[in-house]
Parts: sequence; structure tokens; C-alpha cells
Amino acid sequence: MTKHLQILIAGGGDYDISTIFAAFKKKMESMKSEEFETCSVDWVSEKKYKGFVLIIIGGRNLDVIPSTIDVQLVISMSAGVDHILTGNPHLKCLASVPLIRLKDPTMAQHMAENVLIHTLRYKHKHNVFAQYQQMGLWKPHYGTRKTVVGVLGCGFLGSKIVEFLTPHVDEICVFSKSGKNPLQKHKCMEEFLKYINVLIIIVPLTPETEGIIGHRELSLLPPGSCVINVSRGKILDIDALVSHLSDEIFVSPESLKAGKNIGCAFLDVFPKEPIEKDDPIWKLPNLFITPHVSGVSSFSSLLETVATEIQCFIKNGTSESLVDKEKGY
Repeated sequence: MTKHLQILIAGGGDYDISTIFAAFKKKMESMKSEEFETCSVDWVSEKKYKGFVLIIIGGRNLDVIPSTIDVQLVISMSAGVDHILTGNPHLKCLASVPLIRLKDPTMAQHMAENVLIHTLRYKHKHNVFAQYQQMGLWKPHYGTRKTVVGVLGCGFLGSKIVEFLTPHVDEICVFSKSGKNPLQKHKCMEEFLKYINVLIIIVPLTPETEGIIGHRELSLLPPGSCVINVSRGKILDIDALVSHLSDEIFVSPESLKAGKNIGCAFLDVFPKEPIEKDDPIWKLPNLFITPHVSGVSSFSSLLETVATEIQCFIKNGTSESLVDKEKGY
């Protein structure tokens, strides 16, 4: 038994980090377990650098983590871990420490709900009606689009997206590196992109996936297709998307000749966040923006997931959520 469990916290982001810290402290220090007798939670610092686990919240303010950090486990509160593995050279001190990324069920449900909303807006032509509204135009379009969805990446989050979308779309297929999913119908990315008209990007950001959807890949999508990115901004070449995005309500032959084959896009993530206020991307008529909120979760769910992961690791010395650092996920 570990007599005392010391938890260290670092990080920051677009939220009240003090509130999150207080919630963690209250939850963890009241937690009872067969694996430890007492628990304390503190901010990491030059003086507070020894503990059992380091919890990293978001991707900011991580340079406060001292190179002398001495922990047995790191837990990322984000779905992705690119900001820990490749995004911050300061974190090389954690290279040999086991890393867990949270597989939080509430986060997965919220992600899938957001993607379902975007997909149904496309299917029911709400992106068209949004433009008509700006024009003050009452112009009904009855019926729905045939919707063939392609999910790029089918891990923990991708699988939940498939589950949510399947009853609502005409067809769904996936494309992943492993190729083991029964819904994977295509041997190569080119065939996959030509087949679908809704592309959902949910792969993790790694050196291999950065910029994986660029000019060539976007040009393969059928006319009027929809692109949804809820993963990481750097996976999609944003300049390529803008150049392929039609500025018309419906993609015309003239647009296709100009290479503008994408009918609309829903983006929750961007290469640089937040987007500058004067960035022209805000005003693109067929681009719908949300501020990196698709994968949010509730405090209570996150805390329960963290507590479960910590207890499991103490008891078994491992976790199903451990990151393969060579793969990047």
C-alpha cells in the first residue's frame, strides 16, 4: 500500500484553472482507497516537484514544471497528448514517465453529439439556410442530401462518433492506420476520400498526421462535400481548405473549374488558437466555427475518470489508457 498519495498539477487554458484546481483538491483529498491512506494535491513548483502523479491540464504554463520533476505517472486531461510529446521541449524531463490520456465517456459523448449536429446540418441543408437568412431570403429546399460519412481515425473518440452517426446517415465508413475496423472498406486514402461526401477528422496529431489533409486530399472529395475537423488544427491544411471552399450557396461548375469543390466546413480546431479577431476566415460564408469546445466534459466525470485511472495504475502498474509514445497516441 502507498501510505500517502501526492498529486501535482500543472497547466492552463481557456478556463478558470483555479476552479479546476480547487475541484481536484476537494475530490482527491476526500478520496478513499485500498491503495493509499491519505492524499494531497498541490501546484507543481521548484519546491513541489516530488509526487506519485503529475496531472497536466491544457497546454499552457507548462514551463513551470521543473527539470527535477520526480513522478511515477503523468495524466493528460486532454484527449490529445501532442502538447506533451512534441509541443514543448521543456517537457523532455517526462520522456521516460508513463503517460495516460483520459478516455472520459462524457467527453466522448459530447464530441459525438457535436459531430452529429454538424453532420445533420449538412444533411438537412441548414448551411444553405444560414446563408439565405443573411440574405433575408425565404427559399425552401425540401428533402435531404444523401450523406456518405467517412471517419478518419477510429480510436476511442472515433468509435463513439460512428456509434452516434450510424442511425442518421445513409452510409458510414472509416479509415485508420491499423485497417482492422470492419467499417474500413478502402485500402488507401485516395479511394476513401473519393467515396465519401462528409469527411470527419478525428486522428491524433503526430509528426505523421500533421498536414495529412491538404490540397491533394481535399481535391479528391466529391463536389459539394463537407469537412468536419474536431481533432487538431494542424492535421488539416487550413490554407488548402480555404482555397477549396466554395463561396457559393451551391457548388457550381464554375467553382469546380476553379478548384472550389468543398461545399461547407465545420471547424472546431485551428493551427493557432484563438483566431485573431481580424482574420478573414471569420467571414467565409460556408465556414462554421466553434472555439475548440467539441470535446468538453463535466468536472464530475473528469474527476471520476482521473480517480479511477490513478487507483488502477497503483494497483496494477499499468492502464488501458497508456500512451504509446512512439506512435503518439
